[in-house]
Amino acid sequence: MMRSIRILIIVLFTTVVSMNAQEIISGDYTELIIKEGSYKINKNVVVSEALIIKPGANVLLIDGASIICLGSVTINGNEKGIKIFSPKGSQGGGLIIKKISKSIIDIQNATFQNLTLPLLFNLNWTREAVIIKNNSFLNNSGKKATIQVLNTPYNYFELQQVLTFTFENNLFSGNKSPIYIEDIINENIQFIISNNA
Repeated sequence: MMRSIRILIIVLFTTVVSMNAQEIISGDYTELIIKEGSYKINKNVVVSEALIIKPGANVLLIDGASIICLGSVTINGNEKGIKIFSPKGSQGGGLIIKKISKSIIDIQNATFQNLTLPLLFNLNWTREAVIIKNNSFLNNSGKKATIQVLNTPYNYFELQQVLTFTFENNLFSGNKSPIYIEDIINENIQFIISNNA
């Protein structure tokens, strides 16, 4: 009887621990797919070709950590949502878009919460298109910007395809900083901004 009780306690304890477990993501990746579940990032992670975050994923960023994306980004929470966050009072970075890539940034149905800079499009970045729709930006604490879009490279000698940057139906609440677009009349980017609150 005592042995059965001990086995039951061990099974219950193991189940509770595994339910609260967070997989740790670290290092550099060519392609990073984050599936449904809980994850923790405490150092910058660099993704060179494709970042995919699936519905139901909860990504905890701590100790100033960010996900640095050099290629495509696909984050679509659908009905399950996606949460990229830091605990209140902590310092989690966000997503940093860098480099030139013939790919697409597609971020939809996600929540960015308690981060220092949820989305940074770094200097001299470019993609074929950017879609940021139906997201929530909540209680982010950055001093510079909640979303920061710096200039794409300018090349006098080559005609470039104009990048369409769609920014629609996003919710902003409790953030400590504005949205910053370095050059809203940039001839390399066509901004489509509507229905954000």
